[in-house]
Amino acid sequence: MFRISKQDTALIVVDVQERLIPAMDPKVYERIRNNIIKLIKGFKIIGSPVLVTQQYTKGLGGTVKEIVDEAGEEHFEKVTFSCCGEKAFVEKLKNEGIKKCDPHRNGNPCVRSPDCCGSHRKRLQCPCGC
Repeated sequence: MFRISKQDTALIVVDVQERLIPAMDPKVYERIRNNIIKLIKGFKIIGSPVLVTQQYTKGLGGTVKEIVDEAGEEHFEKVTFSCCGEKAFVEKLKNEGIKKCDPHRNGNPCVRSPDCCGSHRKRLQCPCGC
């Protein structure tokens, strides 16, 4: 059975930004937003970190207000697709004791080291061994 350990687990809220929301069905967005807020509250209760990223804030706007209200103002600005392309983000993961990322894309988990170079997205052999 897979278990989450609060000592080495973080919630990563990726790019929930104002200018991306109009592209979503309003009912779907509301469900997603409400679930993210529940996750943030839960991670705060157990004392695990919550990290928020923003992709190209100048063009896409900031994180939606309801998420900021729960998670706080701190965010990691990124201009690469992968969070792991941003040194400050990777350092924060390491400082928090997070050793792997487990993003759920399209419902399929894949486990990657925070040091991952991202080559797996291009269906190449990833030199960092992920």
